[in-house]
Amino acid sequence: MAMRFDLFFSALPAFVLALVGCLATEAASAQPATLLRVEFEFSNPGARSLAFGGAFAALADDATAAYANPAGLGQLIEPELSLELRSWQRSVPFLEGGRVDGEPTGQGLDVEPSPLEGRARDKTTDVSFASYVHPRGRWSFGLYYHQLARFEVETEAQGQFFEIVPGATARFPATRERLDLDITTLGLSACWNLDDHWSVGLGVAWLEGGGVAQTELYFPFLTGGQDLFSPVSFTPDELDARFDATIDTTDLALRFGLRWQPNDRWAAAAVFRQGARLEGLLTRASVREDAVSADTVPTAIEVPSVWGLGISRRALDGRLTIAFEFDRSDAGPLFEVEPDDEASFSAEEYHFGAEYAFVVGRRLFALRGGVWHDSRPRGLLDDSGTWHTALGVGLAGKVVQFDIGVDFSDFVDTYAISTVYRF
Repeated sequence: MAMRFDLFFSALPAFVLALVGCLATEAASAQPATLLRVEFEFSNPGARSLAFGGAFAALADDATAAYANPAGLGQLIEPELSLELRSWQRSVPFLEGGRVDGEPTGQGLDVEPSPLEGRARDKTTDVSFASYVHPRGRWSFGLYYHQLARFEVETEAQGQFFEIVPGATARFPATRERLDLDITTLGLSACWNLDDHWSVGLGVAWLEGGGVAQTELYFPFLTGGQDLFSPVSFTPDELDARFDATIDTTDLALRFGLRWQPNDRWAAAAVFRQGARLEGLLTRASVREDAVSADTVPTAIEVPSVWGLGISRRALDGRLTIAFEFDRSDAGPLFEVEPDDEASFSAEEYHFGAEYAFVVGRRLFALRGGVWHDSRPRGLLDDSGTWHTALGVGLAGKVVQFDIGVDFSDFVDTYAISTVYRF
């Protein structure tokens, strides 16, 4: 079943639409049709939190609270050091070919009646989080490092076919895209215990971003190099236009946390992490022999703000812990091209997790599991969001704690090992 042309346009990010606008007078409305998404790491750090399905804001009872919820730092009575190694295996969707409107002609590549979704693979392993927390009376202070985004992905797409008027077929340009992005955070958090039930946390984060996003447009079928239905070889003589966005800048952001624990069983929390604006430059160039030109304009990546609410309960004399967290993120377009660009997105996440702990000898073992749902439409042809399943185990002694966690979904699998050392 063919996708309507206007619905296809609504799926394109603002950055791609802006690029298309620059070529409209030259490319007969040919449009790039791939979509690369930045996967920010909004999930709370630590393998324990990962295995909880990310439902950690109300617990926040170890050194990872410096990021997850600074108000949880007030639960710590000894200095703690945490370290996490995390690996991501991503499958990034993009539109590879097929039809977005009309019926296929059966010629050359024009044989699929609907859009084809391809997957670009990316694997990254890195030290994703480290923190040190020092409690002092009613105050606790934390210093942390967090990897917000880091990946490199490349795609090639032959371009989709569509119908200009009944019986007249046109084709989007073939595209080659590359996205290489690295965003890290250095943060300082502080917590004040108001009394035995309430604590409040504040923090400031220094975000540093660097990266390159490249889009190349190939459509020799418009310039006589080949017919409309033939595959593009992506050779230099077929290249028509190129766009390079570079980011290399920093920004400051605020953090806030609130935690309420009325008794030993229940706890509730609220968190807010301000987004950031990482600025850069976008170079737009036409490289056809008969029209060589280029211009550079400001651009920026909008890192989303996130706020969340959480609740947790302990049962069975503390052996069983269950937790729930709701998070919402809001941001502008991936790459902003015009200062007054109003494109934006919002997403909701629902996290649920549980832990069962038991003592063997002098050590505490824990089994964990969780599920969560991300409302962002990761797939280009399906807007139902993504379900995640998480599992993990933990082993804790008096001084050292080790945790392993995994998180599986259709678009990214995450593996983590972390440790907490108590002085």
